[in-house]
Amino acid sequence: MELLRTENLTRIFHVGSEDIYAVNKANISIKKGGLTIFEGPSGSGKTTLINILGSLDQPTEGHVYYRNINISGWPEQKRDELRRDKIGFIFQSIALINLMS
Repeated sequence: MELLRTENLTRIFHVGSEDIYAVNKANISIKKGGLTIFEGPSGSGKTTLINILGSLDQPTEGHVYYRNINISGWPEQKRDELRRDKIGFIFQSIALINLMS
């Protein structure tokens, strides 16, 4: 079963008069129960891609499907509910809460 899928996913950041394509027309399919690894040099768009897949950020263009439901363009509250109920993150940095080990 396909868990996540993207169609022509693009994320553009505007820096001054320049457009920076962090993700450019990515088409990805992630199956349930599999292991997916994104690798690449610093600045290649891995974090941006993961943030979009996890509904933390919205794409500039294209679509993200979670279990064949297009979640692109969902309002923030609905995306919050999706993350709360269905999506988990393990962050690279463990220093998220200073008072906890």
